[in-house]
Amino acid sequence: AEAAAREARANAAAAAAAARVRKSREAQFGGSLRQTDVPSLAAAASAILEETRRAREAAAAEASRRVQRAREQEEASRAARRAAEAEKQNRGRASREAASHAKERRRREIYALNVLLAASERGAPRGG
Repeated sequence: AEAAAREARANAAAAAAAARVRKSREAQFGGSLRQTDVPSLAAAASAILEETRRAREAAAAEASRRVQRAREQEEASRAARRAAEAEKQNRGRASREAASHAKERRRREIYALNVLLAASERGAPRGG
């Protein structure tokens, strides 16, 4: 909106300048004696205006395209980072679960060995 307002102001200023030039030319050359001169000047001014406006629009479009592309790349890299982070967390969780399973297994084995040891100690005097 601000850019549009700025552009409208620039166009208005340029149009006013062209009108001033036209008026001063007409005053200089006695009314509209040089009718051929003035319209060509106005036409040139408006052509220049049109060209600069088109160039500005093209630049703005290119800039917005660049911004869009950068935003998309940023989004893609952010998604990749999120995926990597999730993967890392999943790996961590899997390894933690594996470790806790292993710990549980060792605990059971030790318990079983202790039971066997206690049974064998209880049974030892009877046996010999």
